[in-house]
Amino acid sequence: VVTQTIDAFIANPTDKITKKFLGARNEWVERLAADFAAFRQKTEEGLICINSCELSTKNLNPLRLLDTIDKEVRAINRESNAFMLAYTPLLFHKLVGTDEVSFVFERAGTNFRHIMIDEFQDTSRLQWANLRHLFCETASTDNSSMIVGDVKQGIYRWRGGDWNALARFTDDEYTEIKHLERNYRSGERIVRFNNALFVRAAQVLDRDGLDETQLLTKLYDEREVAQQQHNAGGFVRIHVLPKPAAQSETESEEELAAAEEQEVEHELAEQIVRMRKAGVPYDKMAILVRVKAEAQQVLSFFESLSDHEDFRKDPIQLMSDEAFLLEASPAVQTIVHTLRLILHADDGVARAYVEAHCSPEQHAEVFEKIHQWQGEFYRNVPFYELVEQIVELFALNAQKGQAPY
Repeated sequence: VVTQTIDAFIANPTDKITKKFLGARNEWVERLAADFAAFRQKTEEGLICINSCELSTKNLNPLRLLDTIDKEVRAINRESNAFMLAYTPLLFHKLVGTDEVSFVFERAGTNFRHIMIDEFQDTSRLQWANLRHLFCETASTDNSSMIVGDVKQGIYRWRGGDWNALARFTDDEYTEIKHLERNYRSGERIVRFNNALFVRAAQVLDRDGLDETQLLTKLYDEREVAQQQHNAGGFVRIHVLPKPAAQSETESEEELAAAEEQEVEHELAEQIVRMRKAGVPYDKMAILVRVKAEAQQVLSFFESLSDHEDFRKDPIQLMSDEAFLLEASPAVQTIVHTLRLILHADDGVARAYVEAHCSPEQHAEVFEKIHQWQGEFYRNVPFYELVEQIVELFALNAQKGQAPY
């Protein structure tokens, strides 16, 4: 509120001052507004510095470690006359400089006729500076270049990507821009919802003055996002929960936050029940959270639903993230213990594991095969092929739920 008041005063110093009071003080008010503007600018610069210092001190030890590792890696590369592939764009940028790019390619003995680059929205500024030379070179020889990308995905700034490079392309005599007019991934209602939502969101940013360059407003113009839906169906439902009101004056913020969490969890459970009754299986549902701690809260909540009528009839099978580790896979462990038994015939633990994970009908065949492998056979067979034979012997690829491992 204070910041908004100061900004309003800076923008229009005499707006809230009566003419009677203002009188001959107009010049004084203008100087005061200028001082406030300078103070505001200094404050913003100071806050940036303070935030940078706080973030740096929090991560000082990791930064020191990374700097030490970087120095050691550079020293090793100098000794071995090696070069980090990650520094290639920087090296190319230094080589090209203001010289003709054709000279650089000629020296390198490289010739590009046609170029196609995918996921162009993830291109960094340095990469774009290099690629511009490449595009100019192909254009000068009457060859073509094609780039494919989605500016709207560039907000993630993957690997320092700058989506402005793609957003500022214009349709001119040298460039032809083609928009994807059909969506092949999402259902009809989802496409319509996204088109309406993001157009409106961009308009709100423009109205509130948050989109100063109006790039977002242009990107999410109705003509830019309009797509014909290829797949019918889809479902979108937004439910905004009101903040719980305090039941008493003594109720703390922690108690209000706990009440809000309970309301969210209750609504989440009811939504899952509705989707389940509509025929959506559990493995087609996903719950997205912002931080890992919230995921643990959701997991704990579902563990407490054993008394819920709907979930008691149709329970959710819960598993922790440890269930997806390779060591948790019976198929992987069977391969590992079989390999151990091949190398060490007297390994009792490996033998016991293999015996426990093969049926009585397989027992004789399995151990006869392992006995053959324990000789010179495994030394003359590629490791990958040996593992494939173990998979085939135990029919591991047919075991339910083991194919991903």
